[in-house]
Amino acid sequence: MLALTLATAVLIGLALGVLGGGSILTVPILVYLAGLDVKQAIATSLFAIGVTSAAAAITGSLAGGRLAGRIPEQLLRKGFGWLGIVMGGFVLAQQLPAGV
Repeated sequence: MLALTLATAVLIGLALGVLGGGSILTVPILVYLAGLDVKQAIATSLFAIGVTSAAAAITGSLAGGRLAGRIPEQLLRKGFGWLGIVMGGFVLAQQLPAGV
């Protein structure tokens, strides 16, 4: 049963990485496979998702910081400027009435 629970946890982790969210998947697994009651499963899933999110954010920040340190400043400025223009265009496009 432990091996099945761990394998399912890995699959949930992969699904979280691809889809986001996760309590909808985690709670039933913890209740039906791990044998936790519903309150324990909810608390455990929130803790697990919080820890996973924090670890991913820290890892991504460190990797992004190291990568940004290797890219010339001028290229970073241009890339950031273009990103702002593109995202602004998306926001404006959503504000336009249909058919314009």
